[in-house]
Amino acid sequence: MRGLGLPTLDAVLIESGLPEARAEELFSEFATITGAHSLLVRSDFAREHKTYARGGITYPLKEAWLATKRFLDIGRTAIILEPTNRYSNKTSINIIVSRDGDWTAEGLGCGFDTSDLQRDFVTPQWVWSGNYADKRIGRANILNTSTHEIRKRQRLESICHLLGWTDLRIAENFLLETGNDCLFTETVNPPERLARRLVRDSLVVSESLNTSDFPFTLSFAELWNGRIVYWDITPGQQKWSS
Repeated sequence: MRGLGLPTLDAVLIESGLPEARAEELFSEFATITGAHSLLVRSDFAREHKTYARGGITYPLKEAWLATKRFLDIGRTAIILEPTNRYSNKTSINIIVSRDGDWTAEGLGCGFDTSDLQRDFVTPQWVWSGNYADKRIGRANILNTSTHEIRKRQRLESICHLLGWTDLRIAENFLLETGNDCLFTETVNPPERLARRLVRDSLVVSESLNTSDFPFTLSFAELWNGRIVYWDITPGQQKWSS
């Protein structure tokens, strides 16, 4: 993604099978380069199943290494990135693109995460669709079919699944106590400017992929501080086993 000019977080890839000392050395070197006191830990595998262990949590350095090691120990590649706060994204959008240029983008407002969409946890707040040959963006605002209260509960369930909690009140208190309260307010206006940017950038991606990579999904977020980040390019036919 960075090679195509898309904004991404700085990251280091630590492959499974490396000697533990070398893996820890890479982790430590990256922590030194970023100068951060915490790091975001994700993981990847050649073919996924929707029940795979979730990552994407920012930890203090010592805990981040332990989380990294847990992924490496089960044969997964670890991806260590600059720290972010997944509970305070301003906007999260996924776009899926077909081989013939049809695309559909699903968006969520403040307090949500793209993984909520990828794993079918949360009903999208906005849906746009179109084709690259047609520069218009058609938007279907589906707020009336899924209220914010429903999406809020779905998001709390997603957080509980991520963190191993069983009570939604724990997740709600966690967000409020850490100042991540934007989930509890409705986002009124769809961020169409971001949708247009995502469509434009996804066209750049589509022109660089092989036919076998379609349909693909491109994931995007506007972080709490306004920074734009692209998370993933996921070739659906190659990636998911179910």
